[in-house]
Amino acid sequence: MKMCKQKKQSGFSIIEVVLVVLTVGLLLAIILKNYADAVVEERRAIAQQTLYTVVGLQERWFVRRYEYAKTIEEVGGADVAGDYYRLQVTQDPCGDTSCYTITAVAQGEQAEDRECEKMSINNLGVRRALSRDNQDTTTACWESNS
Repeated sequence: MKMCKQKKQSGFSIIEVVLVVLTVGLLLAIILKNYADAVVEERRAIAQQTLYTVVGLQERWFVRRYEYAKTIEEVGGADVAGDYYRLQVTQDPCGDTSCYTITAVAQGEQAEDRECEKMSINNLGVRRALSRDNQDTTTACWESNS
């Protein structure tokens, strides 16, 4: 009687390779999503800091001229927040130079931030945020960067 020796297998089966590829793909997708979210939040935080800076510039303008600046160009320019937000100054709600609201509107790549598309702060320090569908998202947008 002749005994057959089994050959020892070497390498990986197709099932093992597929499982490894799927696992790596899933982990990579999770990492990339978290990274993209972190980038959006960091840009949002930079815009908020820029809003605070413009508030300081408005107060400085007021001390020198006894009125707030009418346009963002007078206190830094619309692109002071970089490529991701456009800033503007309006005289809301009073309608004259005794008050202001500074608004940062997401643009470019940051326009994907649907939750906090518009963030604003006024001369009284009241902060607001609106989503793309004009829902009030102030708490979600400003809470982590207060």
